[in-house]
Amino acid sequence: MKRTAAFETLSTALGQDANAVTDLLWSTYKPYQVWYWFSAVGFVSLAGIITFARVSKRWKDLDV
Repeated sequence: MKRTAAFETLSTALGQDANAVTDLLWSTYKPYQVWYWFSAVGFVSLAGIITFARVSKRWKDLDV
């Protein structure tokens, strides 16, 4: 089923317009929350890269 057809079917079944159905879907499933996980992974990766950069400066003297 195409997304547009599913949206129209949902709109008809609920008896609401497109804006109300969109608001219902956003408040029910909260798709924006996936970006919290992406940003958390990004910040953890940044901390790891900074830590690795500081630790690897010590390796210059060890001829590794």
